Amino acid sequence: MISKKVMFKKMLVLLLALTFVVSTFGCGSTTQNGEVSASSTADAAAANSEGTASTAVSDAAKPVTLDLFYDFSWVPMDNFTGIIPEEITKKTGVTLNITKAVDSKQLGLMIASNDLPELIFTPYERNRLANPDLCYAWNELIDQYAPDFKPREVSINIAKSYSTDDNYYTILNLTTTNKEWAEAAIGAPGQSALYFRQDIYEALGSPKFETVDDYLNILAMVKEKYPDMIPLGMDAPFWFFQPFATWLGYQVNDFIKNDDGSVVFRTNHEKYPEYLKFVNNLYRKGYITVENYAIQNEADSLSQIAYSGKAFSYVWYTGDKPVVMTNATKENVPAAEWRPAGALNTEYKSVRTPTGWGGVYITKSCKNPEKAIKFMQFMLSDEGRALAIWGREGIDYTLDDKGVPVFSEEWLESRQDQVAHTKKFNPWFYFAKTEIDDVYANYSGMPDYVLKAADELKKQTVNMPELGLAVPNTESDEGIILTKLQELLKTEEAKIFFSKNDDEFLKNYNALMDATKKIGVDKLDSYMTNKVKEISAKYTFD
Repeated sequence: MISKKVMFKKMLVLLLALTFVVSTFGCGSTTQNGEVSASSTADAAAANSEGTASTAVSDAAKPVTLDLFYDFSWVPMDNFTGIIPEEITKKTGVTLNITKAVDSKQLGLMIASNDLPELIFTPYERNRLANPDLCYAWNELIDQYAPDFKPREVSINIAKSYSTDDNYYTILNLTTTNKEWAEAAIGAPGQSALYFRQDIYEALGSPKFETVDDYLNILAMVKEKYPDMIPLGMDAPFWFFQPFATWLGYQVNDFIKNDDGSVVFRTNHEKYPEYLKFVNNLYRKGYITVENYAIQNEADSLSQIAYSGKAFSYVWYTGDKPVVMTNATKENVPAAEWRPAGALNTEYKSVRTPTGWGGVYITKSCKNPEKAIKFMQFMLSDEGRALAIWGREGIDYTLDDKGVPVFSEEWLESRQDQVAHTKKFNPWFYFAKTEIDDVYANYSGMPDYVLKAADELKKQTVNMPELGLAVPNTESDEGIILTKLQELLKTEEAKIFFSKNDDEFLKNYNALMDATKKIGVDKLDSYMTNKVKEISAKYTFD
């Protein structure tokens, strides 16, 4: 019989041997061949060093809540709830605690007091936030935490243009190159567009409608047959006469780049007098009204002029607008059908100066910059961009053979009511969407007549972001000149538009041009010409 003492020694040896095996190979799963898996070994090692496997998870892998200042006071959302935010959290482990801006001045005050949240999503203060004292440089965070994160070159170049240290502190959304637009399956870049009442047009006998002169002839017919109708309505306060400016070879952008590379403020462009005369002619023939021009709220302009059935044609924005206008106008005029006019002159280009829109900044207040930059890496990925604006693939949308989303009935029905759509889906976290992402969402499922007109407008459009990037800071001498010129045009240009005769037109025009010279328009032109050349030499945007 084995004594208790010998038995104890044998058990002790056995326990020591088991302890050695466990400490060497880990205490977990084995492969089918009986080998201990490497992951089990690593888990066990982590558990030994940190106490338990759960506490060994790195800070970057843990679910976190980041504070975000959402600098868009008009958005009907103030929380990170709904189908899309919940899916984003599943994918990233990040929940956002939202503080929405009260007005556009709030961020400036926060910067001045250096009282910033962890993240800021804003279209403003780009130069001030591109500051290493306030925010992390994205490229430095990427190098340290996400070396496989590769933002688009055009977006990096645009962001770098706002900093003085060759770093970039955000990536702005809504940036799209000319090449990407040329390859887009459907839709047109955002710009002003002309719409008309198809039912009225047919009642006039469907006259020729291919050029600007054709359009003017139709307005004369409308004026004669429908004297109580406004031939041309204008959406306030921005779009007004922009399509006609393009078709005349002029641009209503603040700055216009000439063929020789020089840049001028728009009052100094050779086509400016012709544009003014065109608009004045619309007024003197009774095609536009002072009352409509005076409306400064888009909703009021739409309801009073377009949706009420008072206008034959209307200047608004590209997208699904003719469908929206038809549905709204039918409530007052059941026969109403709005259609897009397309491009009435393709000889000239419609120049856009896009520099992107909103960007997310990671401030020095951020407690977990690693999690923040990896969160933005997901949001800028194809998957993240699509999720933020289109919802869940396979549930809320599927892609057709052109890569265009086809939305579910649930999504389309919900989208008819913005409040309900926001509550259910909350598609307002489009930190990284491109213009084409936006356009695909807006044009998906649109009738052929909308798609055809959009294709015409796309072909006549060109992007020149260098013009937008060169605009001087408002606090600089040139920036002050620009502000004064913009304020001058708000009042004095209208006097020219609505001059009652040639003598009054010439008097008002000369007064405006004299005033621009005194303010310093030529100095501004010189600055912009040099700045655009400098930016174009340093960065590429195609």
